[in-house]
Amino acid sequence: MRSWENDDIITTPMMSHTSPNNVGLRTLAPAAVLLAAMLLLTVGCSMPFGGERLDAPNVARAYPQELPIGEPLNIEIVREGNAIRLDNRTPRAYENVELWLNHEYGAPIDTIPVGRGRPINIESFTNQFGESYPVAELLQPERNRKLVMADVVVNGEIRKLTVRLAPDWRRP
Repeated sequence: MRSWENDDIITTPMMSHTSPNNVGLRTLAPAAVLLAAMLLLTVGCSMPFGGERLDAPNVARAYPQELPIGEPLNIEIVREGNAIRLDNRTPRAYENVELWLNHEYGAPIDTIPVGRGRPINIESFTNQFGESYPVAELLQPERNRKLVMADVVVNGEIRKLTVRLAPDWRRP
């Protein structure tokens, strides 16, 4: 088998081989570092899966446990990343209500329209200490808190909502 040597590249009639000292590998390393940095920045950012933030200020809110409990509403709530989405299956929209997640984090909602609503950033909801709903971060994945129950305060009554634990919008 005959081979020719030209700087760092060795070529044989059967195959072509590039040595580790070649320029090709040296240009690949900075690209890999740049790609890793971009991934870290996008993983740490909650915006792609965060939805719209509510205009409500980050104030302390305590769950209104003294209010009477009314009939459940046919509204489903699904968590999608760091956002929630409401699917109002009733024939009317609800305006100026308070939405509560896990009996601890609440926020005023201007309107819950009929049908599937826009995504709402889950960090817009605050507890009695003014803390936002905890979500996972790059170096703190344990901060994530599951969404297991939701209530809405309508006309002075607490009304239960259905929490769908998987992002499956098919009706039962």
